[in-house]
Amino acid sequence: MNIFQKKLSIAFWTLFLVSVFTVSASAAGNTYYVSLSGDDTNYNGLSVSAAFATIKHAAAVAGPGDTIIVQDGTYYEDEISISGKAGSNTNRFVLKAANPRGVKIISLNDFNAINIINSIGVTIEGLDVTFSDTVAYPYFGIYAGNSSRVTIKNNAVYNAGSSGIQLNTSDNLLVEGNVVRDNARTGPKNGSGISIFHPVHFETYTDDYHIIIRNNISYNNATENDAASPTDGNGIIMDDFQNGQGGGEAGGYSYQSLVENNLSFHNGGRGVHVYYSNNVTVRNNTLWKNNFVLHKYYSYLGDMSVEHGSGNTIEGNFIFERPENTQGHALWDKDTGVNTYLNNRIVGDPAFLNTTNSLTTNGSTGNTTVSSMTASAQTSGASSLTLADDLSVRGNPGYAASTVVNFTFQAGSDTHTHSTLFGLLPQSKDAYTNMSASKANFWGGGITWNSYGLTNTKQDSWAALYSVDFGDSSSQGLRWKANLGVTDTYAGGTIEVRKDNKAGPLLGVLNIGSTGAFGTAQDQFAILDPITGVHDIYLIFKGSTITTCNLYNMQFNRSLVTNGSFASGVTSWNKAASTYTIAQETSVTRSGGKSAKVSGRTAYWHRIQQQVPMVAGKTYQIKAWVKTDILTGGNDQFYIQGIFTPSGQPSQYVNMVVQNVTTTGWIQLTGTYSVTESGTAMIAIYNSGTADFYVDDVSVVEQ
Repeated sequence: MNIFQKKLSIAFWTLFLVSVFTVSASAAGNTYYVSLSGDDTNYNGLSVSAAFATIKHAAAVAGPGDTIIVQDGTYYEDEISISGKAGSNTNRFVLKAANPRGVKIISLNDFNAINIINSIGVTIEGLDVTFSDTVAYPYFGIYAGNSSRVTIKNNAVYNAGSSGIQLNTSDNLLVEGNVVRDNARTGPKNGSGISIFHPVHFETYTDDYHIIIRNNISYNNATENDAASPTDGNGIIMDDFQNGQGGGEAGGYSYQSLVENNLSFHNGGRGVHVYYSNNVTVRNNTLWKNNFVLHKYYSYLGDMSVEHGSGNTIEGNFIFERPENTQGHALWDKDTGVNTYLNNRIVGDPAFLNTTNSLTTNGSTGNTTVSSMTASAQTSGASSLTLADDLSVRGNPGYAASTVVNFTFQAGSDTHTHSTLFGLLPQSKDAYTNMSASKANFWGGGITWNSYGLTNTKQDSWAALYSVDFGDSSSQGLRWKANLGVTDTYAGGTIEVRKDNKAGPLLGVLNIGSTGAFGTAQDQFAILDPITGVHDIYLIFKGSTITTCNLYNMQFNRSLVTNGSFASGVTSWNKAASTYTIAQETSVTRSGGKSAKVSGRTAYWHRIQQQVPMVAGKTYQIKAWVKTDILTGGNDQFYIQGIFTPSGQPSQYVNMVVQNVTTTGWIQLTGTYSVTESGTAMIAIYNSGTADFYVDDVSVVEQ
């Protein structure tokens, strides 16, 4: 693992003066205030009415023992530097929000948003920390180097290019109650959600644990670099405590560290990674479907991973492996000394477990002590659950759940629920509201993310939207609207819409048509099979090995048409007479491999039709794709007709869409119609002659 790729070299920092850790300020500190209505030049910051305007200025003025209270609002800040603050555990420099998460810091700096250097006794609490979209290569959200007694508590850190929270060459650390998400994606270095690198012992004290990572939520952190294999994107990493790469504690850092009660899920790397580190206890954590990226590059991974370490204890963790990670492991222990594994619960594919719930491992390193571990066959599709050592694991689970949130595994399925913390957990997304493609929870296969959407969507690349809520009454079909751009050269690909996983049931296929340019966005549509409940939705791109389109926005709409893609034959469709035929067609289709063919017609009104629940006072958008093999050379036209029967009155026939036909290829009919009277409604599709025709992807959506 190349740490130069991952993080700033410790040599980048000038070694701090010993005097920084020996000078102590008075414990009777000041309280400074920062407000959007403040003034850095004319105010002293000592009251809300005389507050400073920027956090950066307040941090420069305040010293050990002082507290900075930031009033609610969004602050656009250059690097907030906390340097040379020589406090103590009781004489701390405190930077906190007046109201937890009421303060949002948008960093304009291309380095670190908050930078703690050469300091003792620093607390950062209750802040929302992110980077501006204008920053090309952001580094760390909250960074500490050469410091001790640092507390990072109850913050949200996201969209840092490298690690969200990165603590280097420091000691006596507490990282607690933070939400760390969507980091390590865009920066020039590898990174993780929470990373502790090369800790250095500064002072002796009697606490059992010098480093504590507790009650955090770390998710969607991922590093994917097409030019070189990524190494990180972990939820939490305890990194090179042995100092094998130099720049850390001489002889290695040997003090006890604790990683407990964290929730780490959907990260590109491991859930928790103990790498070349000793004396780390990892207990009562929930690790859920990590290694999203790394499983494509490495054969041996673990959601809970220990590599080249000894004296580590892995206890009481809940581990659920990704179904796609067919070469990986829930637990991975490689080239280690003596470590202890007990009372962990692993959820795996029954295909990899025998009837006694044994877990057999292979390898040659030995020396690992294991007791009371269970591999529980509670869902399908998970990866092989093996370790790298010569041992066989049996016993009762003795599992203690992570307490950071309510995180429930439902046996026999892949559904899960969790409470919210700071409003940042990926809650269920309303399928029927417009969603930016940039809000996709995960993507792979070379896709590039930016604040506008997804690009480089080449062959077999994919994006996932987690927990999309379709409700419980979607008995009709769905229409998926994709706002995208693509040139003539690269048009012609498709986007498969699947549920639950990349190889899950196919809901429908969108055929990508040219918009003229990648930056010219247009709405394109696909008809999907009915779906209810909450599901993960996967978009699989097919076509060019370079790119298929830029995807900007998307939205699902309930279609009033049932079986609009004809995936279920011609169910719910009917004829106007018995003398002609409507049937499912598989050789001539617009998308999804199915369409309807109307044949044997002897009159223009021989149509395909379906009753739909349109109501008075509403306006509807109607779409359908149609095709004929025969043109008369005259005034060939296709129609979508509305047949409305108001209560107690004769039926009314209204041409909602009329379109001339000059090609035997597929054409799209589209129009809108406002219903004015209550009653029953039916849509009918036909052409002006008697030739056979085909229909596909029919939808009626309320505007």
